[in-house]
Amino acid sequence: MSDSYDNFIKQSNLKGRGYADGYNASHFMGLTATELCDVKKILKHKALEGDTIAINGIRYLTTDEALDLLNQVLDSTVVLSDATAQASYEAYLLSKDHKYIDQLFDQLAGKESSDRWLAVQLLCSINFGSQWNSDVENQFSQLLLQETDEVLTHSLAKKMLDEMKITRGTSLYKNLIHKLISSQIEVRKNSLYILKNNQINVTN
Repeated sequence: MSDSYDNFIKQSNLKGRGYADGYNASHFMGLTATELCDVKKILKHKALEGDTIAINGIRYLTTDEALDLLNQVLDSTVVLSDATAQASYEAYLLSKDHKYIDQLFDQLAGKESSDRWLAVQLLCSINFGSQWNSDVENQFSQLLLQETDEVLTHSLAKKMLDEMKITRGTSLYKNLIHKLISSQIEVRKNSLYILKNNQINVTN
């Protein structure tokens, strides 16, 4: 038995905070073919049961194997859950295929803030870079207008400003954040309109 496999099994059997630390690359290095087969079976079993730690660990498999398992998780249900949110997030990071982001946004529609907490935070953690476009911007805008949770609203507003290259700490940034998290939806709408139509000086 390799040390990696032994450590993987130990990690898999942990509970609570120990298990929440998750898997890392060292758990997958130097596995024999038989050990790797067992590892994939364990991850699949846990992932299909909705275990987000296992779903996160799938990223350490080869890209094709990982996407296959993640798609199995996504195909198992069309209802938003922490598991489908994590699977969509991992699949997008591996493939950069926007269908995973679109699917996640579609599942978010009409859900209570408590049911979509992880999904929104995962979306806000993605570094879109050159893949930030008008479609993604519109999807985030709709979420921002629907959101009632203060923390999630702030996360969405910060994400949009960061992707749109508004420098943090400037008076412009502070003014926009203040308006984008306003409890008044019309104030949010007006600020989003200004952002969308480039009616600001981003160098301020």
